[in-house]
Amino acid sequence: MTGPATATVTLLFTDVEGSTRLLRQLRGAYGEVLAEHQRLLRESLERHGGQEVDTQGDSFFVAFTRATDAVLAAVDAQRALATHVWPEGAELRVRMGLHTGSAMVRDNRFVGMAVHRAARICTAGHGGQILLSETTRNLLEDEEEEVPSVALRDLGPQTLKDFDRPVRLYQAVVPGLASEFPPLRTADRPADHGPAARAPGGRLTRKLLGGRRAVAVATITLALTVAIVAFVTSRSGSSPTTVAANGVGIVDAGKLVAAGRISGSPRDAASGAGSVWITSTDDQTVARVDPDTGEVRETIKAGSGASGIAADEHGVWVANSLDGNLTRIDPKTNTAVDTIDVGAGPVAVALGQGSVWVANRDDQTLWRLDDRTGEVTKQIPVGPGPRAVTVDRRAVWVADEVRNALYRIDPRENSVIDVVNVGTGPSAVAVGFGSVWVANNLDGTVSRVDPGRDVVTDTISVGDGPRALTVGPDGVWVSNEFDGTLRMIDPKTNAVTRTVDVGEQPAGVAAVGSKIVVAVRAAGTVHRGGTLTGALSIPRFPSIDPIDYAAVHGTLLTNDGLVAFRQTGGVDGSQLVPDLAVALPTPTDGGRTYTFRVRPGIRYSNGQVVRAKDFRRAFERLFLNTRDPIFYGAILGAEPCIANANKEWRTLTKRLGRTKGARAYFAKVRCDLTHGIVTDEASRTVTFHLRVPNPTFLYQLAVPITAAVPAETSTRGSGARPLPATGPYMVSRFSPR
Repeated sequence: MTGPATATVTLLFTDVEGSTRLLRQLRGAYGEVLAEHQRLLRESLERHGGQEVDTQGDSFFVAFTRATDAVLAAVDAQRALATHVWPEGAELRVRMGLHTGSAMVRDNRFVGMAVHRAARICTAGHGGQILLSETTRNLLEDEEEEVPSVALRDLGPQTLKDFDRPVRLYQAVVPGLASEFPPLRTADRPADHGPAARAPGGRLTRKLLGGRRAVAVATITLALTVAIVAFVTSRSGSSPTTVAANGVGIVDAGKLVAAGRISGSPRDAASGAGSVWITSTDDQTVARVDPDTGEVRETIKAGSGASGIAADEHGVWVANSLDGNLTRIDPKTNTAVDTIDVGAGPVAVALGQGSVWVANRDDQTLWRLDDRTGEVTKQIPVGPGPRAVTVDRRAVWVADEVRNALYRIDPRENSVIDVVNVGTGPSAVAVGFGSVWVANNLDGTVSRVDPGRDVVTDTISVGDGPRALTVGPDGVWVSNEFDGTLRMIDPKTNAVTRTVDVGEQPAGVAAVGSKIVVAVRAAGTVHRGGTLTGALSIPRFPSIDPIDYAAVHGTLLTNDGLVAFRQTGGVDGSQLVPDLAVALPTPTDGGRTYTFRVRPGIRYSNGQVVRAKDFRRAFERLFLNTRDPIFYGAILGAEPCIANANKEWRTLTKRLGRTKGARAYFAKVRCDLTHGIVTDEASRTVTFHLRVPNPTFLYQLAVPITAAVPAETSTRGSGARPLPATGPYMVSRFSPR
């Protein structure tokens, strides 16, 4: 029998120090800073042959076949971070730890004590510090190569957390970088490391060889999607239980213990009447799930766009976002017993204070119903994007994904009495442990709010795309839809202490006793590859150019703009998310200025890099071809551009005829938007200046007619000839017939 593959590798862990402090300081700009940090690190790591194993928010795990390359990569990365100019005077510092050891590859996981030791070495350090184990230091000498301008300082034996035997650690001392740090964060945390901690160690004396020589360590190739078993939190990975796409997982004591399958694509979850109830938007049903086995006991028909759900022993309430109503299910008979009209686009529902509370996104209201009769008793105006709702003894809390805020509603006055600013794109809210917890989908955090003072007391990084929250007996659990994990926050420390690898795309979560039940959707990766052929019955579809509104059915798949609507079914498809932009901007100058930072390294289908000026070109082409402001007449320069375009078009086509006039028009007419759309390639920013505030501007930018095109693209429409694009599909053939 062949065992798991084993290799000796040098492992590098990195982690941003004080990420919560940075998030508080930068708020909406934190996502951009995090992306820039990732870009700088990846450039340095890839330059020296690093294999990225995992990335968790502000942390990296990278494997190298040579210790020398690992140290060179860490030094280059620290230099790049130290010399970079960060916004708002922020200081981003990253700690790094290296260790060389033997690791196994088992079931697409990189496991072994070497992984744990390397992670602990990293967490022992401080921002800006590079720590090496003695094993890595010795291997550097064995490789007979010098790390230029780098000395190693002996910090002496250190006891790492969860390890009984001390490990001798070394610090890389690099000219021009910080070299003095506080005592290491080790298990014994000595007040002073002694003279050895401050005395410079010996420089590696052997020079770098001119060519690459073979090193007596095995080489291991890992896919970019490989996950690690131990990062810096407790992670479950040894359980044989797996959750299938469109399934449900049962977690007990931090381990996945059971799983089941659900008809359709699951969305939200709630517990009540001894069961967990899970909505499915695409097949308009609610599944009643056994919280011990994960088996579906009953599937009950709901309404179109079944999404938010709340339950107790008396009833189950389902928000049907596309029907504009609630379905009430009797848990005793497993049948829908009532349908109640509510507001437009109901997305979330909660029970408490003797009422049913329904958040309606499309009409920006919170409706209150009597939980016995279903009678509507109050309609309360809230903000522009209500997404989630929960209730405690004193208040009703509504999370607004557009305003990035949490509303406090007094159930006696039936009105909003306070607003708390939280993270970006809040998607879920829950109460427990004396706090209100808000999952911020677009910045990977959870905000902890003190309900006594209505202030955020902590912001906790939890993963990629926190989607839903539930409060269990030991902590607050959050599902991360983009990294396939379920994580628990310890309310005593405000730290993530448990991580369960669920896989696919975790969605709704619910607590039942000691168990946590998570609904899991199919991830998009299962649909990669292949050819899509479409036939559209549209009277006029002669073009595949993104500026042609009739082509939107095709360009939705092939082109990207700065922002987009979430690509999913149901009411979730109306959520605005960053696309080629790093983050959604906060308007300034009274709502007249919007500044975007373009994601680095994105390329068109022809290999060309996307640049900031490409977005201005998209609008120039749009205005010159349509000679109409569409939605964008408020952009500075748009009105004179369009007026001049119409004048020249009428003059030239009248004098030369339509065909020759059009040719002369595109050869002559120009559109000056340099004051309305200001671009900066060095900072990768695109800034829109409007004549008047436009509260719907971000949503209008999501229309595909503003998709990026290379700045050199002709102003004339391309017709049936596809332009370079950035989307998941590229056009191989187009026939306008």
